[in-house]
Amino acid sequence: MIIGSLRNSDGAIPESICVLFTAYVEGRPGDIINQSTPGNGYAMGNWGINTSAFNPTPSQGARIFLSFSDTCRREIGFDTVVVDYSQEPYQIADTTRLSAAAVVRERVPGKYTIALFPNPFNSTLNIVLNYPQEKNLKVVIYDVLGREVRSLYNDKFSGGELKIVWDGKDYEGHFVPSGVYFLDVRGNSKSFTRKVVYLR
Repeated sequence: MIIGSLRNSDGAIPESICVLFTAYVEGRPGDIINQSTPGNGYAMGNWGINTSAFNPTPSQGARIFLSFSDTCRREIGFDTVVVDYSQEPYQIADTTRLSAAAVVRERVPGKYTIALFPNPFNSTLNIVLNYPQEKNLKVVIYDVLGREVRSLYNDKFSGGELKIVWDGKDYEGHFVPSGVYFLDVRGNSKSFTRKVVYLR
């Protein structure tokens, strides 16, 4: 069992109802556990993961990557723990400090800007575009194999700011697997693609 502490940017204890976390073993991003996995949990500023919840159980010295999110205060944090079974029954990890969800705001050549936050994300991805008027503007999510996962916008656009939220689901309403995806913005005057990372 690995346990650790979680604190907001101001040192406060995140409320249990607001905290989401995921964990996966290095090299096995498809084998993901979270606070709802039996044996894991978060309460009163402390989180715990049971290494036996992974299949197979990680070996001594394996690295576990953790992603935390306080959905109430919109703060996120990341940490890495090296498995050390010599500390059983409880391995104590360092305190993870959350920070404001990063806003990556980028200027695309021409009169365009795009902001993606947070990225990586594990609940929702916020997309803010500043784009000129278009007869047809498309915003589509693709996976690493180039398959279309979800169309987020496909319509005329009068120009200005466009705000879109992707909830990590595909066309059928299922959550997509953790991994790298590509946000493709395509208009008559300008097209560009940006990488996003989803961690469930």
